[in-house]
Order: sequence, then structure tokens, then C-alpha cells
Amino acid sequence: MAKPISAIEKQHPDPLEETSEALAEIGEKIANSREAVLKTLDILQEMQKSGVLDILYGLLKSREKVGTVMIEQINQPKYHHVVKNGFQLLATLESEQLESIFNAMKKGIEQLDQPTKKQQSLSLWGMMKAVRDPYINSALSMMLHFLHGVGKGLESQKQLKES
Repeated sequence: MAKPISAIEKQHPDPLEETSEALAEIGEKIANSREAVLKTLDILQEMQKSGVLDILYGLLKSREKVGTVMIEQINQPKYHHVVKNGFQLLATLESEQLESIFNAMKKGIEQLDQPTKKQQSLSLWGMMKAVRDPYINSALSMMLHFLHGVGKGLESQKQLKES
């Protein structure tokens, strides 16, 4: 006949085994979402190159001060409509439109960092010559189309108010 159990021994897992199991689980999840992890790493690398990561790090380090100032500014009545209109604008844009606009802005900002031959004021003749540059012409054309659309929107609002 078997002896009665008088004491139950609790098995404590080996810390080394726990660590290896955790690493195996993490490795498996990384392998299963390889593309997302690689894109995330690319994003982080670009943020590091452009200095955005340093800015975000600084913001996080002083988040209490920044948050307080930001909330105080946003709570001012003059900014309520700006926040509301900003969110409405973002909600109406397609993701492809936003991506296109932000990519173009990124290229423009990168161009600002490029050293120019001479830092001199641009003459009227120089501006006329610059318009022949296909990139400048394309950007000016886009800006004029944008202004045309804004004008149409303002005109339609004006007509609605008059009627």
C-alpha cells in the first residue's frame, strides 16, 4: 500500500530556464511579424537621422512641463477653433494624400539643409529663371491649385452666407 503524502514540494522554475523561454517566445513573435518589426526599425532609424527621436526624447524627459504649457495654450478660447478645424481637416484627407503631402514637405525641408553656392538675396530675374526649374514649377503649380481651391471654398461660403 502507498504511503500518504505528508508534504508537497513546490517546484521552483530555474531562472535560467525562465529567461530562455521568454527569449524564445519573443524571438517567435518577432519572426512571425518580421515585416512590421523591420518597418518599425526603419522608422526609428529615420527618426534618429532627422533628429526627431532626440526631440521626442527631450519632450518625454520634460513631459510634465511641456504638457502643462501645451494644455494651458490649447485651453485658451482663441485656439479652440484651430484644434477643431485641424482635426476636421485631417479627417477629410485620404491617407495617400497625407503621405504625398508629408513626403513632399520632407523633401523640401531636406533641401533647406543643403548648402547653397552663395547666400545672397534672390533678384526678380533669378526668380524668373528659377520658375523654369521643373521642381520649382511643379511646386508653384501645386500651390496655385491649392490657393484656387481655397478661393473656391471661400467663395462658396460667402454665397451661402448671402443667401
